[in-house]
Amino acid sequence: MRLEFVPDPVHFSALISKSSIPFFYKSAPFLWKLKKTISGPVFGSLYKLRLSINRLTGSLRKEPDLVIIGAMKCGTSSLHRTLVQHPNLIASIKKEVHYFDESKNFQKGKNWYLAHFPLKLTVWLKQKISGKKHLTFEATPSYVAFPHVAERLKEVNPDAKIIVMFRNPVDRAYSHYFHSFRPLREKLPFDEAIAAEPDRLNGEFEKMEADPNYWSQSFARFSYLARGMYGDQMERWFKYFPKEQIMIIDSSYYYKNTQKCYNEVLDFLGLEHYEPKGFKKSVYPSYDKMSDELRQKLVAYFKPHNQKLYDLIGQQYDWDK
Repeated sequence: MRLEFVPDPVHFSALISKSSIPFFYKSAPFLWKLKKTISGPVFGSLYKLRLSINRLTGSLRKEPDLVIIGAMKCGTSSLHRTLVQHPNLIASIKKEVHYFDESKNFQKGKNWYLAHFPLKLTVWLKQKISGKKHLTFEATPSYVAFPHVAERLKEVNPDAKIIVMFRNPVDRAYSHYFHSFRPLREKLPFDEAIAAEPDRLNGEFEKMEADPNYWSQSFARFSYLARGMYGDQMERWFKYFPKEQIMIIDSSYYYKNTQKCYNEVLDFLGLEHYEPKGFKKSVYPSYDKMSDELRQKLVAYFKPHNQKLYDLIGQQYDWDK
């Protein structure tokens, strides 16, 4: 993977200055740490306890029938919240399992992964009682962008259904930036961060490809542009899974036609239509609008990558603006 985005540093730095970062994001590191301090240890302890117990019966547990693979900052949390309401869908004990993309988890073995899902007997009983099939699923939005994930998933369940949500890669990159800025992972203004990305990620993807046990923190945190190269990502996935097993959703279509899109997802899964109690979009603090000039430069940057995706799937999205 080669990134080539080298803006005029003087001109670009004037487009978004440090002073333009909203107050919330200046104070966000404190709020983020406070939230983590209060909720993190409690949730983490309960999760580890349940996982250690489930792991004893890992070989008796059901592999996922559905995996939502991404993309990051494209609406997967909203979709996940609606899917868990369906009476015939059983979610993993944690939304983002990170088994196939993070080597430290993958090395724990298949039983560690299956410990996140219900017992096969539990699923069988639910189906017998209701007379309807039940599916298990998880949602880890980084899966789509990392190497080896598709191959590893195929080994666990070659028949798994896959859903990937994409959005305009310009908007995704900007949202990803503020996601990284909140916990103080990112200290550069947006324009400088994307200008620095080629150096930050230099050789990192190739290292992960060459060494399945290597995980790149830089790629995980600072891949604002790289994660918007949807064509390259889907090209890898189509090598392991046929197109009929993969559903691609434009997040803007999902939010504009939520119930309709939700029903289309259920059709894809072979489940009865269902109306959730409410469709809730993830709400994040607002941030300053990107300058028109910077936006147009990013639109031009992503245009060939968008076209590669369009050619692969035979469908176009209104992203070139």
